[in-house]
Amino acid sequence: MFSEAILEVGADGGSLTVFGERAADGKWSFRLARNELMLYESEGESGGRDLYIGQSEHFPSIQDALILMDKYPWHRLHPIEIHPEFFDAILSEVRKRGG
Repeated sequence: MFSEAILEVGADGGSLTVFGERAADGKWSFRLARNELMLYESEGESGGRDLYIGQSEHFPSIQDALILMDKYPWHRLHPIEIHPEFFDAILSEVRKRGG
């Protein structure tokens, strides 16, 4: 399946991206990818690089993926990309979080 960026937000230390994959029947699944490699590089750690990148399992709804992002203040980070089909749903979730 082809992955599309649904939402990408970032800050100086890295980015969070929700990817979506549309099945042949039109249903979407979503996963979260986390890239904090800038933090890894700035802290100068040896080893442990895998702690700064990762991706989640797939979720059936965009809301589930956004809940996983709540570990971070994602609704206050700089939006880099927003898939037009999900703009309203994402904006609603940002407003719920006070952004």
